[in-house]
Amino acid sequence: MKTPPASNPALFTKAIFRSQSGVVFDGYVIGRGSFHAFGLFHGDDQYIFNFNLPDMMVDELTRLKSSMEAYPSELFPLTYRIDKRVPEYEEMEGEITFDERPF
Repeated sequence: MKTPPASNPALFTKAIFRSQSGVVFDGYVIGRGSFHAFGLFHGDDQYIFNFNLPDMMVDELTRLKSSMEAYPSELFPLTYRIDKRVPEYEEMEGEITFDERPF
């Protein structure tokens, strides 16, 4: 198997996420070394959050929360654990915070 070139920023790595209210999501982080986006799976949908596009993060968060009516909606801080050791990531666990207020 070939290793992707280091210049490729789109490395998708499986991760497990847990919301502040305890809901667990399968998902992934996108990037190398440090990630710039992450995706969450819920139901039949996926929700992509890109730190470089905060307005789109608000839209995705609204969409995700509307699909979670049966669950508590407190998502952040969102903890994550990278499911498999990948050399590009020093931090295998962490926390994502996001201010949901309008920018």
